[in-house]
Amino acid sequence: MKYYLQSFLPDLKRYSALLDNITILTEKTWTVSNGPSEFDRFIFKKNHTLVLVRKGEVTLGHWEYVPSAKALLISYTPTEKFFYQHGYLDRAVMILKKDAKDEQYLVLVDEQVIPHLDAKKYLEKLRYKKYNITTLELADQTNIEVARDYNDAPPCVGDKVFVAGQPLPDGQYQLKKSNELIEVKESRIARILTIREYQLLQGIVIEVQQQAHDNISEGDRVQINGLPAPDGTYAFNDYRNLVIQGGKVVSLPLKSFFRKGIWSGIVISLLVLLIGYLGKG
Repeated sequence: MKYYLQSFLPDLKRYSALLDNITILTEKTWTVSNGPSEFDRFIFKKNHTLVLVRKGEVTLGHWEYVPSAKALLISYTPTEKFFYQHGYLDRAVMILKKDAKDEQYLVLVDEQVIPHLDAKKYLEKLRYKKYNITTLELADQTNIEVARDYNDAPPCVGDKVFVAGQPLPDGQYQLKKSNELIEVKESRIARILTIREYQLLQGIVIEVQQQAHDNISEGDRVQINGLPAPDGTYAFNDYRNLVIQGGKVVSLPLKSFFRKGIWSGIVISLLVLLIGYLGKG
């Protein structure tokens, strides 16, 4: 939970109320889960009395909002006092950050709004809604997050991508349920490639990372058995050749006999036209 909060609080804070919001903060029961069936309950009274219920025992303390620090000073007892900085606040969840180097968090939940007390699930759903995030599953079963520019739009070039709230490192990532590969640069989708296999006349099977969904084009990466294809000219089963340099397609020339056939056809057509013209004359 601590790692989750460190990752996502900066995104959520812009949607948070401040701790001076008496309507949200006071006269309700905030629950802190300390483990299975272990809960502390806090009630911040408007007169600044703090009611703390722990294992059925009630302790009366004091709370105070410190405007200059946008923080709460909570006195559990005359000798037990803590300074909590603002993390996040809405009608369902309050997150207080203890003023310490190790970043300890106090997560309080309104059980009337979140009966299951799962603050992480609630905050994740909220973040996904606010930033229009969808998830994609990779071939290695990792889930990545895509922040889309438009509602319900499929992921596209330019979208920001994250893993567990952190920017996704540059690289190529194979999607699990499709033949697509996303290429990430500077934490954004740079390209979406389609992976297709082709069998050549030489009996070789190549894998092409296509920039166009249905066609091979110059610049596409080509692999054989998971390695960049050696430089050379490869023959397709149709009328094309495939010229590869540095593991990439550099050209798709027609085979020589097709080129000759095309020119022969052009010459014959011109002769037929010329004969017809002369015949009219």
